[in-house]
Amino acid sequence: MKKRNLLYILPLVFAVGCEPEFDDVNLTRSSGTADFSRTVAVGNSLTAGYQSNALSLEGQENSLPEILAKQFALAGGGTFKTPFLTGEAATRGAGVSAFGQGVLTPSFSLQLKTDCLGETSPSPSLNGSPYPIGDNFASIASQGPFNNVGVPGAKLTHINFSGYAGLNPYFSRFASSTDQTMVEHAMSINPTFFTLWIGNNDVLGYSTGGGEESPDDITDQNTFAFLYAGTIDSLTKNGAKGAVANIPNITSIPFFNTVPAKALQFYASTNVITAEEAAQRTINFKAGPNYLLIEDDELTQLQNPQNPTQPLPNYRQMVEGELLTLTTPLDSIKCAGFGILKPMPGQFVLRQSEIDKINDAVAGYNTTIKNIATANGLAHVDANQRLKDLQSGITYNGISYTTTFVTGGAFSLDGVHPNSRGYAIIANTFIDAINSTYGSSIDKVNVNAYPTIE
Repeated sequence: MKKRNLLYILPLVFAVGCEPEFDDVNLTRSSGTADFSRTVAVGNSLTAGYQSNALSLEGQENSLPEILAKQFALAGGGTFKTPFLTGEAATRGAGVSAFGQGVLTPSFSLQLKTDCLGETSPSPSLNGSPYPIGDNFASIASQGPFNNVGVPGAKLTHINFSGYAGLNPYFSRFASSTDQTMVEHAMSINPTFFTLWIGNNDVLGYSTGGGEESPDDITDQNTFAFLYAGTIDSLTKNGAKGAVANIPNITSIPFFNTVPAKALQFYASTNVITAEEAAQRTINFKAGPNYLLIEDDELTQLQNPQNPTQPLPNYRQMVEGELLTLTTPLDSIKCAGFGILKPMPGQFVLRQSEIDKINDAVAGYNTTIKNIATANGLAHVDANQRLKDLQSGITYNGISYTTTFVTGGAFSLDGVHPNSRGYAIIANTFIDAINSTYGSSIDKVNVNAYPTIE
């Protein structure tokens, strides 16, 4: 996943009206019709344990597969091996930026920062300076194969791609060869049970980049369906059972719901044109909160009658439902006129047409995942619904959790990945689906026992 520098935390809001939940403890544990003796987990950063903009040893130890493996062990589950980081990467975190330059970035921590107005508040910031990869990513293939085949940055198109280990240093650490695929690595232990959570990255890069066209564009739905079916065929070919998770609504995570679209406190008014797009292109600032001015390349290109060689700029105000990314430079809004004197660049904005494109893809992916899970008798984990539950608020044993950035208690400081407690919430969602599908009686975990953000 892309590295994003977060600059500022808005005033924090506490959620109320949470749905209470309590953990049941089974006196008799059973695997039911499932067999957890050789379990593998295939996926991306959400499987690896990535949080707060990096992978770390603590994140790996509290990853979704590690949480599940400990619960499976109580019902006959076997040894579960994760390719744990060592050295500086283990303690500081190993971020994905600047790999081409041989550099790792540490994870985020909350630090006091002073903005351009002289106001000081806690802000997610890198926990020190970037550092060389060095020996941090030396091969540990001789210690494998590994049960946790979660690779940060992986899309569905990557997990069956021979040569991906040569492109992704996270996978190259533990792959047995440069041409081994992620699925081949998973199958090398002849699994009896698997978990698969993949597809988030197939829309995430497009989303976090503000919908700008790039190599991270959204994976075609037909391509997704073909590749997903092939992946399931591979994972089940030896009779393994499993649990597959769908994709949460990407635009519902804190990364897109922390910086308000109505971020202006100025007064200004100017009418750009009077034509078919007049209502859309009319700029109207008034006292109080105002929607930001943004670039929109989907507007009709207008010619400047005073200078025909220089077209008029395509800009308008945001409308309700459109979103700003967590990387929006708030100092530029406060002190440099961004959003009022100068339109916000597209990489910080998700317009409604872009949101529609993302939602359509996610809905299509999730239909594919559900249909394939049903056809193969697999447990279907509705992670999308769980995120919706979190938006409204849930309570575990007296402690409330929401998707609110920082104070919600379930997401890490990058606004994209859960924190350890968030992964525990998802693990319980997996356990519910597995118990329901296979008649097992796996204990759910105490979410409150896991670490929170620092």
